[in-house]
Amino acid sequence: MAVGRRRRRALRRIDPLSVLRVSGAMHAALGVALSVGLFVLWVVAGAAGAIDKLEKGIERTAGFDSFAFSTPAIVAGIVVIGILFAVIGTFLSVLLAVFYNLASEWSGGLQIVVLEEVVVPPNAQQTTARPGVETRGQAALVQSRTGVPAST
Repeated sequence: MAVGRRRRRALRRIDPLSVLRVSGAMHAALGVALSVGLFVLWVVAGAAGAIDKLEKGIERTAGFDSFAFSTPAIVAGIVVIGILFAVIGTFLSVLLAVFYNLASEWSGGLQIVVLEEVVVPPNAQQTTARPGVETRGQAALVQSRTGVPAST
């Protein structure tokens, strides 16, 4: 049986250093995933012949004698995109945490309602002859754990 009370809480401050750690790890993982995804897209496009068609289209449109993408330069660009994503995303997350802290000083923070729940173990409950009627010991246990008198 779970018994709980609603409590209002305010989120007044977010620690920028903890945001830096969590956001840095998250954006680094997403940057790696982005880089791998772009590399796989490049390989699949090359295998499908789309890169050759694009190179020929650029040759005709721009009037070049020959044009070819440099695969090492493309891979380096993909890596740079992943690193920039991680650095810029982390910086913006920390900046937003600082802005939140400034705004919460003025506004009082984000108001949330939490339910403080106490679970009464099944072996602490005594069975009664009539369902819905609590025994005196069970009511005292609920009151001692939650501070709310149990209805009898």
